[in-house]
Amino acid sequence: MIECSRSRLGGSVGRCREPLKLIVRRVSLMVAGTFLLRILGLALLLALATYVLWWGVRTCCALWRRGTSRWGVLVYNYGVRLFGGMAAIGIIFIGGYVGATVVAVSDADVTRCMIAGALLAAIFGIPVALGMGYWWGCEMARFYGLEPDADRPDAKNGARL
Repeated sequence: MIECSRSRLGGSVGRCREPLKLIVRRVSLMVAGTFLLRILGLALLLALATYVLWWGVRTCCALWRRGTSRWGVLVYNYGVRLFGGMAAIGIIFIGGYVGATVVAVSDADVTRCMIAGALLAAIFGIPVALGMGYWWGCEMARFYGLEPDADRPDAKNGARL
């Protein structure tokens, strides 16, 4: 351990400043590491949000169309647009309700949390609800014995959702 001699004015002199510089350097590295971790975490969250938005837009563009055959009308018009659309509206309302009642801490936070919950539910819930509607429409078409179209977005014929 380095001992410091005191000057007549009460301050330390000599080699005492070296350990202080070392401590300052270590603290600055810890702060830089914490800052870097926060930046990387934010970048990861933004990348995840971008991927979810891209996936949602791609899913909506693939599924939101009108059917031309009996199978297409049942799957797209009644399954995706009616069942999936109603499920999407329900998911958005449930997200807003949960944001306002569960997440909000005070009365001032209710509106902000309700809007944030509804937006997050919409970003993730709309593509999921449309996919549920597509599945429901396909099951109903199979129940009625209708043959699927050749241009349906399915992994079996090479088209991707």
